[in-house]
Amino acid sequence: YKFDYFLRVDDDSFLCLHRLMFELKSYPSQQFFMGRFWCKAGRHRADENFMLFSSDLAEFIVGRTSLVPMDPSVTFAWNFGLLAYTLNLTIFDDQKRIDAQQGYLTDYMHANSSSRADSDG
Repeated sequence: YKFDYFLRVDDDSFLCLHRLMFELKSYPSQQFFMGRFWCKAGRHRADENFMLFSSDLAEFIVGRTSLVPMDPSVTFAWNFGLLAYTLNLTIFDDQKRIDAQQGYLTDYMHANSSSRADSDG
């Protein structure tokens, strides 16, 4: 298959596709991940509700499963969160638009996190 990006989004999510397509024009097309990270500095777990990978990153993960360390006892998003920082990726950590609606917990995590790339709205 030939593709520019691979998007994994939950079936109960609302995706504004025309806005995403417009925004992707301003982001890198290689070694790029767009999503949301939980936890404090170090961003150890990506949110599984929305994960967008550049094609080279998706192909790297799928094509090198024997070389990419994955812990089968946790989710792919958790594994990817740990791996992302060793791959020298450009990460757009969208804390404003991607929200799991967990009330106080979400607010706490937003207030106590630092990001490599800030979302601008």
